[in-house]
Amino acid sequence: MKRHTEIKYFLVNKIYAGLATLIVPITTLYDEINIFPHEQNLKKFCLDNKIDIILIFSTEVKDSKSIAHSRVFAPKFGYLEDPATGSGNSAFSYYSYYRQILFIEQSFRSN
Repeated sequence: MKRHTEIKYFLVNKIYAGLATLIVPITTLYDEINIFPHEQNLKKFCLDNKIDIILIFSTEVKDSKSIAHSRVFAPKFGYLEDPATGSGNSAFSYYSYYRQILFIEQSFRSN
């Protein structure tokens, strides 16, 4: 397994990118893939805290081309885990750029 960036530098953050997304860093990939929250308790937490979805991630990855492994929970919408979510990835992209996990190079013109 490869770790892209040390997880200790990341904080829990609430990001608004279409949906209120709570971003939660998890130290190891093993821990991240073995989280199985209780759906009703998580739904209550989301409703009480005005959170639409929760994205958990680890920077420990199997594929060295990846920067993180993530999962998204959406109990507020009637299902525990969303296997493919644009909203979660949108929020995580902002978080990744802001926390310097993801670097974006923009083109420029030379004179």
